[in-house]
Amino acid sequence: MYLLLSSLILSAFQKKLGKGSIRPGDEMRMAIYEGEKIGAKIVPIDREVSTTLKRAWWNIGIFNRLFLLSALLTSLFVKEDISEEKIEEMKSEDVLKDLFSQLPKRYESIKNVIIDERDSYLAQKIRDSAKEEKKFLQSWEQVTCKEF
Repeated sequence: MYLLLSSLILSAFQKKLGKGSIRPGDEMRMAIYEGEKIGAKIVPIDREVSTTLKRAWWNIGIFNRLFLLSALLTSLFVKEDISEEKIEEMKSEDVLKDLFSQLPKRYESIKNVIIDERDSYLAQKIRDSAKEEKKFLQSWEQVTCKEF
């Protein structure tokens, strides 16, 4: 039930944000495009958003869930036009950290899951990918050196 509701809410926000010329995910698509142009290895390391939402949802109490759900649902009906400049400003790390610092203490676990835990997850995936790449290069060097 919570996953369905959170997916619907997330989808509604993405549609709201996607009304401008910049659609959700454009930055990632551009990064992949640019990486492919230079022959970089593309490694999908991000965690599924459903996993992050599920962890955030279950890390707050039932009353906080109800309050958060009502706030999110209410915000869907606000007819506020958001400019592209405002969206770009909101994407900056400082604004995101500032937003989470303004959340009531009862929602601190959401910030921990969405920001801190996800950052740790991504960092570990980057380390794992670098180790795999290093193993590949070492094996390749051994084979190549033997040939010469």
